This record gives sequence, structure tokens and C-alpha cells, in this order.
Amino acid sequence: MHAVNADRTRILGVVLRRLPELKLDQIDDPRSTRGQRHTLQSLLTMAIVGCAAGAKTLRQVEAFGEDLEPVVRRRIGVGRRVADTTLRDVLVRVNPDHLRGALRSGTKARIRGKSIHDRAPFGPSPWRTSKRDEGADPWQV
Repeated sequence: MHAVNADRTRILGVVLRRLPELKLDQIDDPRSTRGQRHTLQSLLTMAIVGCAAGAKTLRQVEAFGEDLEPVVRRRIGVGRRVADTTLRDVLVRVNPDHLRGALRSGTKARIRGKSIHDRAPFGPSPWRTSKRDEGADPWQV
């Protein structure tokens, strides 16, 4: 196992400090309570933290989680490795409207706090084609 580099550690610290703003604990867990090793909040946190650290696939999120120090994994809420298939199974079953709402509210809080810009992340939305859509909220889909 190799150590997580300094940039990823900084990103991890920033993301973990801001996670309470997302209110992930308010998202309904679609899984049966039987056989759960991780809470929904900890699995969503692992996916968000992994993606923020540069992971582009769930397998990379899994590898990122394996590289974390045990104390950091415990802070996220996972004591052991989280398989990419576990993340996939949860992400496809969670209500996308609830997840989108949580991510949107966290992003809006960061915009209000002026730590990120009030712009769509990847330029103008390709699906906004009419004059009516000009000046519309880029985060509302």
C-alpha cells in the first residue's frame, strides 16, 4: 500500500470539513438493513471524497480508499475497504433527486460563502437553447 500524496490529503481535509453542509444523512437509504457493513452516508462520502481527489471510476475510488490511513477511513465512516461494486450498487439505487438536492444545496452554500464561483461548472449548458433560458440558474436542471 502506498501513501496518499499531499494534494489529495489537502483535498480530503477540505471536503471532509464541508461534508456536513451536504446533509447526506437525510438521504433515504434504499437498502435492506440486513447485511449492511457501511452506512449510506459513509458510502456516499467515500464516493464524493474519491471523486474530489481525482478518481474517475469507482475502481479508482476503491483504490483511493485503500490508500487512506485507518484514522481517515474511520472519520469517513468506513473501517475497511469499500468495494467498487458496493459503491455501484448503492449509487444506482439511491434516489437521484435526493442526491442531486444534497449536492446542489452544498454547492449553493459554497457559492454564498464565495468559496466557489456562481457559474455552471463546465460552461454554458448545451440544453439551454432559448432566450427564455438565458440568465436562468445554471444549477437547476
